[in-house]
Amino acid sequence: MKKFLRFVSLLLIITTLFSSTALAQSNTDTFSTTKALLEKILEQNYYYKLEGNESGFVIHISEEGIANACVSLMYGLNDRESWNSYVNSTIDYANSISDFLITCGIENPNLLFIVLDDLKFNSTILAIYNGTVIYDFTYTKLPVQ
Repeated sequence: MKKFLRFVSLLLIITTLFSSTALAQSNTDTFSTTKALLEKILEQNYYYKLEGNESGFVIHISEEGIANACVSLMYGLNDRESWNSYVNSTIDYANSISDFLITCGIENPNLLFIVLDDLKFNSTILAIYNGTVIYDFTYTKLPVQ
């Protein structure tokens, strides 16, 4: 939650600065500037990989300790409510990025936000596409309760 609030504060500052120059830029310039600003935001909070073009972005992120939290959840050491809280805050974070992209002049951006494990960076833990969870490891790894 602290990362989300820090992101929102930084987002407000950058959006204010960006909005005054956005009208004078071409689409390519807008995309390049937006991507650079987004990288600055992401590097404050996560290990990340950012890919994109004028129609949207794919963001791979990982947080220290996320794999351990997932294993703890699988073995019942963490409760489901804390995971649901994490998922909801990640959805909010992804939606804030989408709002930022729109503010920067990218019309109807597609955003795929992928959370990877922090040990090998090769397992998807959570995937959110345009604000909707399309993959959550808990649906396939935890027994149905």
